[in-house]
Amino acid sequence: MGFVSKHKVRDSKLPVYRKKLLDVMEKDLWNDDNVLAFFYGGSIGNENTDDYSDVDLRIIVRPEMIMEYISNKNTRQRNWGNVLYFEDINPCSTYTVAHYDCFIKVDTFYYTPDDIQSSVWLKNIKIIKDTDGIMADILEQSMGLTYQPSIDEFELWQSNMKRIEELCEKSIIML
Repeated sequence: MGFVSKHKVRDSKLPVYRKKLLDVMEKDLWNDDNVLAFFYGGSIGNENTDDYSDVDLRIIVRPEMIMEYISNKNTRQRNWGNVLYFEDINPCSTYTVAHYDCFIKVDTFYYTPDDIQSSVWLKNIKIIKDTDGIMADILEQSMGLTYQPSIDEFELWQSNMKRIEELCEKSIIML
């Protein structure tokens, strides 16, 4: 038997709340001339959201504006809805995570055009605004990339998993 929630009716409304939040965010970012592009990654980018999906938002701003956007990142997110709290503890970091009262979480990252380069992690994105075609080019380049772990990487992963299992077993025995 899989996950069973006693809050099925409540949780079924989460996609509606997420859509309302996305609409407010998109309107705000579309109307900002300093925002050159923005896109979604994660489950929105992959087009496989579920009731509990968060929002992975990436914003590309003019280079001369990046510091202003970083310093005001939490203010902007407050304009999108009622934020319960932020996970952001460093005011100089390029990202922030906001938790809204509708129980939607938004991870927002700020970049300049020079910060963005093709990557296997940018293959499944949903581009919303792309003033100069920056993201369309990056997406096209990213689609041709593949990642194959090396033997060393695999062995490191495998040894880490064994270590985690050992730690879990010790924790269970201690209980």
